This record gives sequence, structure tokens and C-alpha cells, in this order.
Amino acid sequence: PETYALYLKARSLRRQNDKESLLQAERLLRQVVDVDPDYLPALDDLITVYTNGAYSQVWPYAEGFELARELTQSSLTRFPDFARFWVHMGWVQAFFDGDYAAAAASYERALRLDDRNLRSLGDTATFLLYIGRFEAALKLHELLLAADPLHPVSYANGAIALMAADKAEESIPLLQRLLILSPGYPYVHSHLARALLLSDRPAEALIHAEQEADPAYRLTALAMAQHSAGQPGESVSSLEQLAALHGDRSPYLVATAMVWTGDVDGAFEWLERAKQADDFMIGDAHIDPILDGLHADRRWIPLLESMGVSPAQLEQISFEYVPGQ
Repeated sequence: PETYALYLKARSLRRQNDKESLLQAERLLRQVVDVDPDYLPALDDLITVYTNGAYSQVWPYAEGFELARELTQSSLTRFPDFARFWVHMGWVQAFFDGDYAAAAASYERALRLDDRNLRSLGDTATFLLYIGRFEAALKLHELLLAADPLHPVSYANGAIALMAADKAEESIPLLQRLLILSPGYPYVHSHLARALLLSDRPAEALIHAEQEADPAYRLTALAMAQHSAGQPGESVSSLEQLAALHGDRSPYLVATAMVWTGDVDGAFEWLERAKQADDFMIGDAHIDPILDGLHADRRWIPLLESMGVSPAQLEQISFEYVPGQ
């Protein structure tokens, strides 16, 4: 009973998905699996904590994913028919290795084993988005929000999918709800600023940009919102600070700010830096609506091809799943 109580507390913390909650969740889940190494829900949540923590910079991106890979592989060796472990393997293959074809096979295996787990379906929706199946991804996100209307991650991922599908205005209510459910959710004000900018609401975007907690994301959102709000001097200053203070760690963010402020050549230069630096955020480039201003440039498709995510390459990925069936 005590171990189960620890697990329930850890699960609640994991769902909040902010840095402090993820750290606490990892500590509690470690206690659980130390007592019961075969407790599958705890192993499942611990892998999720590692990947989510990588995105939230609880620990370095590569370190978080390597921890997730190691635990996933050892868990699959002992429990090859537990679907969630195949979902985790697919996530590592797609979003760390960049091997979408291998990931598709892992997701398909997971869904054959269990196609009703809401968390697995949420991860599948994200995968569908990244391989260009926008309609299927949006339909699945809609089903997930209806099934679990209190899960912060569903609102964040649903909003990102809507923005990617050129439906930024529809993403705003989801992000506002996310802010209520989990005020400390990573980058929530940045996401809201982006959605508002894409919806031509720069004054509101500026308010949320100023409230973003992460320094790099804050400067990125500020540079973009100030530009759109008719504050060119402030925008240039924010962009210069972003490049100087965070360019080494987050070159992709610099690129997005440059696109929005009209510097196409500068954006491609910083995207190339992001590739060379293995900045994980460049994996979002092909679904990021902020980069729409680059799509007509002759350099765009070769950039996507070099990362294996051009439209033609994504069309070749075989993945069979129809939401709602």
C-alpha cells in the first residue's frame, strides 16, 4: 500500500510536467521500482519522466533520452508484450534518433498490443503530426481531450498540432486552459505568444512573452512580439540578447525570431548552426508555422531533405492507424 501511494503521488506530479514536479516524480518512482522492479506502471512513468525532463531541461536532452532508451530496452527484454514500452521505443527512435521509419514499426507494434491506452494514443497523435498526417493527428487529439479533459499534456500537444495545421486561433483556448490546469507548464506563455502572433494579436502576445519564465524562450517571444507590435528597436535589442546569451545552446530559437522579423538569410544561417550543434528543437522545423516564411525559398526543401523530413520523404513512411476505429 505504501508503494502504491508513492506511485500515485508520482503519477500526479508527472502529469503536471513542470521541472520541479518532474524531479520529485523521478525520485518517488525510483523508490517504487527499487522496492518492486517489475511494477510496470512505475517503469512506464519513469521513462516518461526522463523524456519529458529532457524537453524541459531538467537534465541535458541527450542524457534524458539515453536514460529513457536504457530503461526502455531493459524493460522490453523482460516485458516484450507491454505496449507502452514499444511506444517509448518509438518515441526515442523518432525524436532522438530521427528514424521515423523504425519508429513507425514500434508504434504499430504497440497499437497491435493495446490500442486503447490514452497515453499511447497521445504519443501516437504527436508521431502522426511529425510525419505529416495532420488530419489524423488533430482527430486523435480531439478524442483525447474529450476522454481526459484534465490532462495538461493533452492541451499542450493539441495546441501545437492546431498551430502546425494553420489553426492557431483554435489553439488559444487550449493554451489558456493549460495555463489554468498547470501554471508552471514549460513554455506555456511562449506557446500562447506564438499562437497570438499567428492570429495577428501582437499586443496580447507581448503580454505573454513578458511572462515567459524560460530566459531563451522569453527573449524569442519578445523579439517576435515587439516586432509585430511596432517596436523595432526593442525587437532588435531582444534578438541581439537572445543570440548573445543563448545562441550557443538554442540556435533554433534565434532562427525562428529571425524569420519572424524578416531576416531570411540570417534564419537559414542559424538553422544550419542548429543542425551542426544537434539542437533538438530543429526537429520541429518542418511543422513549425513560424518558419512558413522560408517555405518558398530554394534552400528550404534541401534543408528538410538533409534531416529526412521533406514532404516526399515523409510520404514514404508507412504507418497504418485510423483514429476512432
